[in-house]
Amino acid sequence: MSLMSFVRSMFLASLMLTYGCQDSDVKYQNLVPVNGKVTLDNKALNAATVIFESKNGIRAFGKTDESGNFELEMRGHGKGVLPDTYLVKVDGESVPIVYQENGVISVTIAETGNTPVTIDLKSRATLKDNGISTQTAQQ
Repeated sequence: MSLMSFVRSMFLASLMLTYGCQDSDVKYQNLVPVNGKVTLDNKALNAATVIFESKNGIRAFGKTDESGNFELEMRGHGKGVLPDTYLVKVDGESVPIVYQENGVISVTIAETGNTPVTIDLKSRATLKDNGISTQTAQQ
């Protein structure tokens, strides 16, 4: 390989990296804030992890406080999520396995903003009880 071919290859590779990263960065500048509350048997659920997963592989996480409130964050990108439809799962010590594995609800996050997401869990839940409902979070 000649020096000129090597330089040309390196230049093209750097262009691809630069534009690929910029596209990704622009995408994540459009995060929509999402917050909500998780209850278990009508009581606030503390220290649970709320997970939003899209069919496109996008994931966001939040941790509940002592009042059951959470705010979502995309690791490495900041607070909020990209507009999309997500399956919501809840994981925690007292959370029934059905909610951890199969999800609780399906939520569509609109580009315009959000409405708090309410997640009501039951301690004696079974797969039959877990008919996944849908919420649309928008202003």
